[in-house]
Amino acid sequence: MDVPDIGNLLGQISKKRDSGELPKTEIQHVQPVKMEVHKNSQELQRKNPITLESNGVKTQNQNNVEESRGPGGRPMKLKADVEYFKMSPRIPRELKEELDVALARRKFKTAEGLPITTVDAIVELALTKLLTTE
Repeated sequence: MDVPDIGNLLGQISKKRDSGELPKTEIQHVQPVKMEVHKNSQELQRKNPITLESNGVKTQNQNNVEESRGPGGRPMKLKADVEYFKMSPRIPRELKEELDVALARRKFKTAEGLPITTVDAIVELALTKLLTTE
């Protein structure tokens, strides 16, 4: 298998550009993008809500739910009349792996019968059940 020698290829291209045989490359200009700064992600969610509507009709599970993106990441389903608080539970690795499998298999359902697919939703369901059984 013969491989051509390309060791001096850049030098040849430069010579051809200098002689006028090849056109000179354009100088590229980069302009900065204006970033809008927000105090917190809640303000961002209120200003730029992303709703999933088809033909202007909301489905049953979209009633009273605002779908938005935070400063990064996946879309979240947030109820408009509920204030949310962020927490980060630490759980054993084995339990997390079992949870991931259960969420992927859509083992858990909401009171409305919709599948739970996020850790946030399962933590909310678990806390609700624990607090209402007292």
